[in-house]
Amino acid sequence: MSNTIAIRCRPNIILFGDSITQLAFGADDQNYGWASLLASAYTRRADVLNRGFSGYNTRHALDIAPAIFDKKHIPQTNTACNSNTLFCTVWFGANDAAVPGNHRQHVPLEEYRRNIVQLLRMIRQELSSATTTATTSTDDNAVVPIIVLTPPPVHAQSWLDYCKTNFPDESDGVQSSNRTNESARMYGAQVLDLVEELTRSSSSSSSSEISTMSDLYVLDTFALLSGDAKDDAEYKKYLSDGLHLSALGNEVVFEGLMKLIRTDLKHVSPDDDGGVPLEGALWDTLC
Repeated sequence: MSNTIAIRCRPNIILFGDSITQLAFGADDQNYGWASLLASAYTRRADVLNRGFSGYNTRHALDIAPAIFDKKHIPQTNTACNSNTLFCTVWFGANDAAVPGNHRQHVPLEEYRRNIVQLLRMIRQELSSATTTATTSTDDNAVVPIIVLTPPPVHAQSWLDYCKTNFPDESDGVQSSNRTNESARMYGAQVLDLVEELTRSSSSSSSSEISTMSDLYVLDTFALLSGDAKDDAEYKKYLSDGLHLSALGNEVVFEGLMKLIRTDLKHVSPDDDGGVPLEGALWDTLC
């Protein structure tokens, strides 16, 4: 006798990224993160699926993405779990932007851009295929939106201090951080430029790295977290160790994401008025 039971799934939200996504339900002394805040906002409306992989760069993401987004693994194609993906976030770059040289996680800027393009192409294809399998709807909302997030700011001295304390063998004799704020800014600028190009080309007949890419959005977390501030204390407060988000940083990213959703993606917002409805009747209508 099988112990497997079929539970009807709600619509899902897929979060794909590195440690900033993996830790987004809370870590260490943080009781929450931007993903848990998102899950709370979508209570009784959607299931948030965290697919964050600590330490991964876009090379690693391309390797593992087929196992995550293969349509046979996505809930829509499971007859016991016939739900739709509301949107997907893609957040890589904090590791790609590690200083070049002997740092294993570094990915050159041009390759990073190509890898993001390839990830977006693959994710769009697989999610669109799965959605087509799950529904016969032909409206525009059948296209699964993808939200790309830029790498957040980096407080280099804090990250260096953290590494020396927690990884003394690897950091022995190291005088400078393997992450810099300027590098994070440069990699984020590539994301901003890329999304602008792809969304512009989606409404024209000109050739592009991706010929059609509608419903593609970007959240500039570098700007959101004051990465360009002259006083580094302005963005240091958003980081727990110089690289990952503090409680305040998680809150600001969540708020920025919700603002984007309610402004540009109202149909997938956690709102009764034109958004994703609550599952089940309210209790006071039942008794």
